[in-house]
Amino acid sequence: MKIRSEIYTDYLEQIKENYNQSLGLRIEELAVLRPSQAAVVCQEETLTYEELNHRANRYAAYFNTAGYSRGDVVALMMDNSASMIAAVIGLSKLGIISALLNTTLRAEGLARDINLCDARAILIGSQFIEPLEKAKDFIRLRDPGEMLVYRLDSENMELPAEMKNIKEALPQHVDNPTSTSSIKYFEILAYLFTAGSGGHRKTVPMTHIRWLVAGKAIEAFTDLNENRTQYMCLPLYMSSGFNACFAGTVAAGSTLVVAQKFSASNFWNEIIRSEADYFFGVGEMFRYLYNQERSEEEKSHSLEIIISNGMAEHLMEPFKKRFRVPHILETYNTTENIGTFINTEEIPGMCGNLELAGIRQGELVLYDIMNDKIITDQEGRAMKCARDDVGLLLCAIYDYNDFAGYINDPGEREAVILRDVFTPGDKYFNTNDLMQLHDQDYISFVQRLGGVYRWKGRTISAYKVSDVIKKFFGAIDDAYVFSEPIPGFEGACGMAVITLIEGEKLNWKKFNNYIKRRLPVHERPLFLRISKEEFLDEELKQQYREEGANPRNIAGDSPDELYVYDVIQEQYIELTEEIYEQIVNHEFVV
Repeated sequence: MKIRSEIYTDYLEQIKENYNQSLGLRIEELAVLRPSQAAVVCQEETLTYEELNHRANRYAAYFNTAGYSRGDVVALMMDNSASMIAAVIGLSKLGIISALLNTTLRAEGLARDINLCDARAILIGSQFIEPLEKAKDFIRLRDPGEMLVYRLDSENMELPAEMKNIKEALPQHVDNPTSTSSIKYFEILAYLFTAGSGGHRKTVPMTHIRWLVAGKAIEAFTDLNENRTQYMCLPLYMSSGFNACFAGTVAAGSTLVVAQKFSASNFWNEIIRSEADYFFGVGEMFRYLYNQERSEEEKSHSLEIIISNGMAEHLMEPFKKRFRVPHILETYNTTENIGTFINTEEIPGMCGNLELAGIRQGELVLYDIMNDKIITDQEGRAMKCARDDVGLLLCAIYDYNDFAGYINDPGEREAVILRDVFTPGDKYFNTNDLMQLHDQDYISFVQRLGGVYRWKGRTISAYKVSDVIKKFFGAIDDAYVFSEPIPGFEGACGMAVITLIEGEKLNWKKFNNYIKRRLPVHERPLFLRISKEEFLDEELKQQYREEGANPRNIAGDSPDELYVYDVIQEQYIELTEEIYEQIVNHEFVV
């Protein structure tokens, strides 16, 4: 595998001289350089770079004529598709920001993200009409407040009165808009949403330059070139989908095969059908694949390179051997993190290096977990970790590696920026993640601090989940949510401890329906503990964290009740020692 660090470093030098860099401009370049090369391949269609650029221009022409302008926001609730990609590109050519909504959100959660970004319009697929209708009373769109549908299930489908079929309004033949060449790289390309390093839901601005540099890093350090075909089944609204898969494709000028979702049972058939040789996935995907029954397809594919975000250390070498994949590179990435961390040497367990192409990405500093603070020397400066130490990862902030903060929340931005850490005037981003330092500055992930955790490849806010539970209209008095690691699983799931109003009982049917309605599958706490205590104080919360979900860790005389979420039945059932063992042994679906 070729590591071409000069592609990355040369680009960093180039952008110092030229501020006119953007997604739209890059697509226009590729439409000239490789007009006939397949850019995006979907189930129903293939678009060359020339065709993709043309479709993007149609979206740009519509929004330009409709009076939208630079800095406006359009929210997109669309499944992975060529049209979604074209819409983002087209909007970017006008300097309009695409807010990429999580398509699993419903009700108040959906409205919250739309309201967070101050969108003037929302563009959706017809499959999302119903959830948008149910949430519309909570949604606040800025003028003109358009609800646009880009695709109908059938030609005879009738739209609600407040919605408009944009497909009929898109002009057919348009040239590149003149505005593309004026877009500066420090302008915002898109908004992504995250729980961040703690607390409430946040909107993360993604500038053109940060996105372009991320793509160049993928191209340079993971051997993604113009001749490769990448298979992508991660949602485009996720950081890994948008900032890695899509950005890498555009940087390299390669081909992106877009799937609606990940299917473990059909994965190798899809790889063979698409002739893909490159794949980016998140940790649990690889465990699901490894747990599948062996097949001939898993050995007769063309896949050469896998990029992983969160593959278990013990799985890397067995996965390579069984599926005959020559290269697996682990990365470290979250929605708002800055810097580039890639395990280019394919060392099992490592998620990156503090240096990349001679550029220092950050530092590990000693951290006092019990007192929740960085350990400093007599002068008040952070102390760097030595080999084998576990410490807090801080990412360096400078020039093209800037942290843009969170929209409409300057206080939250300042909360994660640390100043004068080692020397006066320096700035670092606090990842809130603990890492271990290894030989030659390699790092491995240990755990996430604070009120967030990673489960099923998503960052989840414990604060948000507990808030949803506490708003259940019924017997619940209080709720406390924390992350619970499970042996043999990536990340950590959610566990909720709830107390009931004295004399009340929980209506399980209503509660299960409420949880299904208010929380996507990955946010639903896997474990639930009904506490008989009247008040959840800090000492009690610490006790519950230490005992966790394993029934054997809980005293036999405890009156508390334990439950686990059965994803097949879509309801909570009693958690027994037998079921817990089945979970650990991957015999119970979670």
